[in-house]
Formats: sequence, C-alpha cells, structure tokens
Amino acid sequence: MQKREYHTTSRNEILPFIAVGVLGATTVYTHRALEQMDKDWDEYYDKVAEYKAKTGIDPEKEHSTVSKQIDEKKEDNKSS
Repeated sequence: MQKREYHTTSRNEILPFIAVGVLGATTVYTHRALEQMDKDWDEYYDKVAEYKAKTGIDPEKEHSTVSKQIDEKKEDNKSS
C-alpha cells in the first residue's frame, strides 16, 4: 500500500481572497444603500410637492425662515 502525502495551503494565500470578498460585499451593500437613499429622497420631494399643492405652504421655506430667526436671536444675544 502506498502512502499519499497531501500539502496544505498556507494561510497567507487565502487572505487576499477574503479581502476581495469583504470589499465586494461592502461595495454591493453601499451601492444598494445609496440607491435606496435616492429613492427615499425622490419620494420625499414628491410628498413635499403634493403637500405644497394641497396647502400652499412650503415646509422647506418655513424651516429656513425659522432657522434664520433662531440664528438672528443668537446673534442678538451675543451682542447684548
């Protein structure tokens, strides 16, 4: 009977494959997340446009006005 000898792969040879796999998974996840964020923003702007059409109020403009008023109050308080 013959004795067979097997060789083992070194751990260093597999590390690049693991790194490529992790990088690939991260890239796919990031791409999907960015696509979902774009869809969410599109839905948000559609809902804002619908809200503007129904009420005539622009929530983004109102928010910026409120922010400016808060900033002005902070400036007045610093001056005092």
